[in-house]
Amino acid sequence: MQSVEQAKAQVHEILGEQYLNLRIASFEYSENFGTGNTRVRCELVHKRPEESLTISGDGVGLLDALFHGVKDRLAKTYTSLLNLKISAFQVSGKM
Repeated sequence: MQSVEQAKAQVHEILGEQYLNLRIASFEYSENFGTGNTRVRCELVHKRPEESLTISGDGVGLLDALFHGVKDRLAKTYTSLLNLKISAFQVSGKM
């Protein structure tokens, strides 16, 4: 398995000038325990040019909602996002 830095370098090399360096300006999260639905709203800022965009998504859990929001918001411009899916997710704790 490659490191985060190796993966980031590879993505940067592949995307070149289309690479976006995003940072989070604000983040909202709500979860309905009755339905299991999670809703997120996130304002992202990228530096080239300094511009913000809002991501809103719904899903089953935080990661699913954020992933759907990013795809819904950016796939029109970055169509390769339509080919991405979350195939595994794991959380580990120190014991």
